[in-house]
Amino acid sequence: MKKALFFLFLAFYSFSAASSFTIEMPNRRIFIDGTAIRPYLLEYFHSNFTFEALGTGYTIAENKDDAGFIFKFDVALNPNRNLDPNHYIITISLINNANDTEILSFDFFFTHIEEMYLYNQFLFFRAISIIPPITEEDIIVSGDIEAGHLSVLDTSWKDKWLYLRASLEYPMTFYILQPKGLIGGIGIYDGDYDDPNRVSPLDHKILAMPGITFGLELQFLNFMSFGLNLQLSLGDTINAGFINTAIGAELKFPLKYFSGFLIEPYAACYFPLTVSDIFAKFPSSVFGGGLQIGTRGGKNGVFFVDIKYLMSIANAGMYNQFEDLFPEPSVTYYKRDFLGIGIGYK
Repeated sequence: MKKALFFLFLAFYSFSAASSFTIEMPNRRIFIDGTAIRPYLLEYFHSNFTFEALGTGYTIAENKDDAGFIFKFDVALNPNRNLDPNHYIITISLINNANDTEILSFDFFFTHIEEMYLYNQFLFFRAISIIPPITEEDIIVSGDIEAGHLSVLDTSWKDKWLYLRASLEYPMTFYILQPKGLIGGIGIYDGDYDDPNRVSPLDHKILAMPGITFGLELQFLNFMSFGLNLQLSLGDTINAGFINTAIGAELKFPLKYFSGFLIEPYAACYFPLTVSDIFAKFPSSVFGGGLQIGTRGGKNGVFFVDIKYLMSIANAGMYNQFEDLFPEPSVTYYKRDFLGIGIGYK
């Protein structure tokens, strides 16, 4: 799952870098300065942090004097490696080039560079998160003025008061078997509970089928928006053609600090509209949260990746599908959780 999410974000960042405008601003030019005890470590981290900077909308300065900020890293041996399983330590600093002041410094320990694919983005974001947001004074008009080609900062795609949303989903629903009424917590049976004629074990169920979501989002404050969605997905655990429908509400908190991205963590709740007849009892609602990461698409739209996790408080009761041989109990219970992964446009 981690690898799948990594490649999903990799594709998304690659698309973003190709489609975004080039904007020259002093506090968005960054110089990446690194040292390491091994050449391959220096090359690895320099290329990865460069990738993260470009994907976040920064311009890479070729020399320090042209940068607003310096992102500095140093990879060394962990001085406590005899007591600590981590072999290396990477120290990351952020320097304000205007006054040559170090404004942030922290350490991170690791052993193998392969494991750092999961943490490079986090380390870069942690460092640049304290860079102040863009202001009008930061903008430098660039381009061929005589030819009339100008580059200007346009954030209208982040600030619309109403968005219409459509996305393709690949939701995964987890049915976690509950022990109620089952022999040994897992077995359906024939006969008496204390003296059954025969027993058959059940297992957890995972359903992964495609879906689609339509919705609208009202941004009533600069830092808060409210969305209503209609969600459709295929299949129950028996009938792949069944169409599940649900209506949902999301309260989002747009983070607009990054010039090329719109990051929106959110809380969500969904309510089912259609329920398959394989269920004797079904949760009336699910609750959870998610994260939506978007980049500019077209003149004033947003391409986005959306990930959410929802949990039900009540259990789902499923009719016993093997009642001819193992009729007891007539209903088995499952805890129902939902992982939604999608990509769309609004």
